[in-house]
Amino acid sequence: MISCLIWPCKILVGALLVVAALASDIGAPRAQGDETAEEVFHDHISGPIIQTKCVNCHVQGGPSSHTRLVFVRQSAEADHEVLNLQTF
Repeated sequence: MISCLIWPCKILVGALLVVAALASDIGAPRAQGDETAEEVFHDHISGPIIQTKCVNCHVQGGPSSHTRLVFVRQSAEADHEVLNLQTF
């Protein structure tokens, strides 16, 4: 039973580590210590990473749409950032 509770956390941590590594690789600015998770996502992840790189494959109907990591394009939904943050 405990492994069922830990598994989603492992997936989330793994996904965030991938995003952090990608952000570092493309030269995204580092987050400040007083930023909220939503601010970090908006400023450093959503536009520069997800909307320019990830949505090329990780969208409904894309090559990686069979995975759990499926995002919404900015042009498809006004609340794409909220939906994509919830995906993580």
